Amino acid sequence: MIVVLTTDVIISALWTNNKKAEYIMSQLIAGNLKLCHDYKILTEYEDVLSRTRFQSTRWQINSLLGTLDEDGISVVPIPLPKVAFKDESDRKFYEVAKFYDVPLITGNVKNFPQDANVMTVDEYYAQLIDG
Repeated sequence: MIVVLTTDVIISALWTNNKKAEYIMSQLIAGNLKLCHDYKILTEYEDVLSRTRFQSTRWQINSLLGTLDEDGISVVPIPLPKVAFKDESDRKFYEVAKFYDVPLITGNVKNFPQDANVMTVDEYYAQLIDG
């Protein structure tokens, strides 16, 4: 299965005690899921992971991003200018998910247009487990 993950899901998996986000991330690392992304998404991941509060080393960041990039699917999505966003920085995730028609997993569905493919970590986890 192919997914798009917002940055908050990555952070939840790596620096909080969110077992469901950790499971989703472990499935990506194991190759059971593939991350669909574009350069803007990877750039945001790197920018956020590089913040001092996360105390990540350059090696850790490069290793994670390298795995996600190499094992994932890189796309150049078609812009969706008529879709409104409260925060324009969320647009890139939605455009990639819509371009490849895959689930967009986020910590806050309210940041995105109402769409059956936009779901919370809990909702997506339930789909994975129930299979």
